[in-house]
Amino acid sequence: MEFYLNLGDWPLSRKGGQQRTSGPYPIFSWCGSDDSYDITLPTYDITESTLENMGRVMLDMLSVQQTDIPWDNKEEIGFFRGRDSRRERLKLIDLARKFPDLINASITNFFFFRNEEQKYGPRVPHISFPRENFNRDWADYKNGFGEPAKEFWLGNENIYMLTNNEEYTLRVELEDFEGNKRYAQYSHFKIHSEADYYKLEIDGYEGNAGDSLNDPWYGSNNSPFSTYNKDNDRSSLNCASMLKGGWWWKSCGRGLNGLYLHDPQDLTARQGIVWFRWRGWDYTLKKATMMIRPRAPQPQSMLVTSV
Repeated sequence: MEFYLNLGDWPLSRKGGQQRTSGPYPIFSWCGSDDSYDITLPTYDITESTLENMGRVMLDMLSVQQTDIPWDNKEEIGFFRGRDSRRERLKLIDLARKFPDLINASITNFFFFRNEEQKYGPRVPHISFPRENFNRDWADYKNGFGEPAKEFWLGNENIYMLTNNEEYTLRVELEDFEGNKRYAQYSHFKIHSEADYYKLEIDGYEGNAGDSLNDPWYGSNNSPFSTYNKDNDRSSLNCASMLKGGWWWKSCGRGLNGLYLHDPQDLTARQGIVWFRWRGWDYTLKKATMMIRPRAPQPQSMLVTSV
């Protein structure tokens, strides 16, 4: 079944009946931000916004999905963020608590039912979700994607060519939802060619985030790169498909190219941005940046002899 909706008409469902006093839960909403997606149904159909110059708009999001994720990798869960404009929205909170595997719902602002915030809260910040989808196929990770000024992947082929012409270092900068920051730095970083599935090679850790990449069981060192359509990990499972992102998976540990989640301890946090040596296995981070640069030449030792 397919739907075609004119989102410019603010498609909010109305209460049914002649007096509009009963009916289904609201299933439509919209978003006026250039940095997020418009809303249609709490399923997998969505269109980017064509509305511009909307001024200061309080976004009211019901379902945030992306059209470029393969159907078999979709999350079968309803998602809702919005203010308390209708009693039915508070009922969504009850349903989400009763069926957390089916619905993820929170209120962003209490006004009409402010006296019930203690019951249906806590309120969550209203955020704009990052646009870039990192659950991409092998070709996208090979060639690179995204915008350098925002979110992007340089491209495995580009990284291979850079790191095989001279010595490179890697610095990983991390930030959690409490504003804490950590880093991990590796003095040696390179990836192998596509014939070797862009296998990762790192060494020389220093930092305060913990050495997740070199963990003997769940790290990434000496592991080939995998995507949902090219499974090269050592597990019997498809780690990239299960954990929602391309990465140097070894045994379905954790990686930095997963889903961006609003809640650091979301039930699906293992599919998020995880650096397990810092915040543990089931905490998804707010931000992660990987940066590479040529390694500075080491000063040469000088041998002095007397004659």
